Amino acid sequence: QWGHLDLAGSLWEWTLDYYDATYYQAVGTCSNCANLAGATPRVIRGGNFTSQLAALRGTGRASKAPLTADPYAGFRCVRTP
Repeated sequence: QWGHLDLAGSLWEWTLDYYDATYYQAVGTCSNCANLAGATPRVIRGGNFTSQLAALRGTGRASKAPLTADPYAGFRCVRTP
């Protein structure tokens, strides 16, 4: 229905957010939250095909410096409906 298949397990996906381990606790409840005020590293989500089971979910997140080459991280092309 929403077109959001295969969100986890192929590659970690780069996101717009800057990584801050305490960001969601500080913000509280929000809709479409994005941490745009920060510096490196950026958030990657979803795990990859070598990840442990706990990382294979859309809410699973880690961090990676933007200029880091990583064969296990990529991005998803999206468009508005």
